[in-house]
Amino acid sequence: MKLFSLIFLTFTLFACILTLANGNCGARYGGFGLCKMLISKVVFVPNENKCQWVRIPGCSSYGTFFRSIRACEAKCVR
Repeated sequence: MKLFSLIFLTFTLFACILTLANGNCGARYGGFGLCKMLISKVVFVPNENKCQWVRIPGCSSYGTFFRSIRACEAKCVR
C-alpha cells in the first residue's frame, strides 16, 4: 500500500509541475462585444497538440495569445 501511495504521489507531483510549466498553454479564449469584427489570433489547441490561427468574433478578445505560430510552438507543443 505504501508503494502504491508513493507512485501515486510521484505522478501527481509530476502532473502539477508540468501544468505549471505551461500554464498559459491551452487557456480558454473568446471574444465579446456586439461588433461584427473578426480578430485574428494565434492560440494553442491542446486536443490536437498544435498552434493555429483562429478568428474570434467580437469587439475585443480574452485568453492567452501568441505573436506567431513559432512562438506558440516553442512554448506549448510537446
